[in-house]
Amino acid sequence: MTRRVGWWLSAAALAVLAACGSGSAGRDVPFTPDDVLQDASGQDSGPEEVRPPTQVDEAFRVVFPYVDYVHIPATPSQVFWMNPAQREADPKTTFDAALPVQEPALTCQDGCIAAPSGKWLAVVVTPTTSATEGNTVRLFRLYDGPTLVPSGIPDVVNVRSFAFGTDSFVFTRMQYGCYQADTQQKACAKFFRINLAGPTPAGEESLFTFPTEATLDATLPPSGNFRIGQDGRTVIVLGPTVTSQSVWLWRGPTGEPIQVTDPVCAGIGPDETCISAGLGFRDTDPVALSPDGNHLVLALIENDRALVLTHVDLRNDPRTRKTAALLMMTGDFSYYDGKNYCWNRQAWQPTFVLAPLRFSPDGTEVVFVAGTDCEPNKNRSWTNVLALPLARIDAEGAIARDDLRWITDFPQGETLAACVSILPDAMDLSPTGDYVVFAGSPTLNSSFEALRDGDSQLGRDDEIWVTRRDGTTEPVQLTAKSGSKVTSTLAIPVPQPAP
Repeated sequence: MTRRVGWWLSAAALAVLAACGSGSAGRDVPFTPDDVLQDASGQDSGPEEVRPPTQVDEAFRVVFPYVDYVHIPATPSQVFWMNPAQREADPKTTFDAALPVQEPALTCQDGCIAAPSGKWLAVVVTPTTSATEGNTVRLFRLYDGPTLVPSGIPDVVNVRSFAFGTDSFVFTRMQYGCYQADTQQKACAKFFRINLAGPTPAGEESLFTFPTEATLDATLPPSGNFRIGQDGRTVIVLGPTVTSQSVWLWRGPTGEPIQVTDPVCAGIGPDETCISAGLGFRDTDPVALSPDGNHLVLALIENDRALVLTHVDLRNDPRTRKTAALLMMTGDFSYYDGKNYCWNRQAWQPTFVLAPLRFSPDGTEVVFVAGTDCEPNKNRSWTNVLALPLARIDAEGAIARDDLRWITDFPQGETLAACVSILPDAMDLSPTGDYVVFAGSPTLNSSFEALRDGDSQLGRDDEIWVTRRDGTTEPVQLTAKSGSKVTSTLAIPVPQPAP
């Protein structure tokens, strides 16, 4: 597989361009005989019933960047927001229009990220060109309109990656030699937080350093990437090594992050120790924490043999995990031996999972984008938004087609206009969780007329889509700006009116 299971960008880059089975440690996913390994049911392209088009009746806003690739020289990237209840072929409402009210020269060209709460906007005012230094970020209070008001918080400097919690702004800075005993001056990430609660936000607060001193020698050099769980407060950090992946959580208020689950192996050696599979893990592999903070899910290539979803119930033994496989290799074949996964799969089976993962509001299921670049989609991926109950992951074994809820069910075929390629890091749930918004290739042109199969626009443009999470409606393309690419998407509540 291409390493799409671990594709990720830093928060600032997103703005511009906008987990061993049976709970065992380091062991293979339980394999069944080859002749019964894969599910043989439901190999058609999906359900036959006709679903009505999606109509949005929830009040929220979609925030997304558009990259214009037509004009020479290219026009600056802009960050838009729109009401998903209405289609806009050529969206007009931008944060760029609101920023000059505060500062005439300020734009979203280098990055604007809205808080999931809909209360804040982070603007990259000075991007870094250094491999060691970070960006300068300015925070604004966000109101409906959109209207931006200065936050009174000093510019945050040397920021490598950042994310908003419920009432916090968390960010990392890179440093060399974080521990006195580290005579080799190895790279590490320093984590900081600004408390945004109350009328007067607090100053910067140092949280922790990663990797920990005990794991510094084994962990790959960090990039500063992390996530905030859907509980709005837990910091999630991945600690890949050349042979394994580990997950670390920090909830504070002080102390080091805590490792949960035993490390997941890239491959298993003769003595059942973790060995390298050649392509390994990254600190950007898909991972999510449920809104109540009790459940963790990862998507990984495990033991060089299987594309898996792994669930950790943090209420019980946080070192124990349950694993179910979307795709397993048969015989002696590796996931990385050419594209052996293509001929090991049933027609419906994905070969990669894209970040992000999202939990349903009640925490009972995980929603994700999965796809494949096997024939007949060798040059343009076939993707879909899927949902899987945590209970099915806990049952382990091979996942069948009917175990999944096909929130979207696009047909296969890279030349088909109806085959939609969804982008990495471009899917989100509405504030209630009832709707899914995502960015992917269009099926309609700028006049909202159907594109023809084979149209070159299918591989160039990317637009905003919306559908219901329960899978009862057909997804609807909301934007249609020819010559432009949406590169990420975020769904936020409608902000409060400006004071």
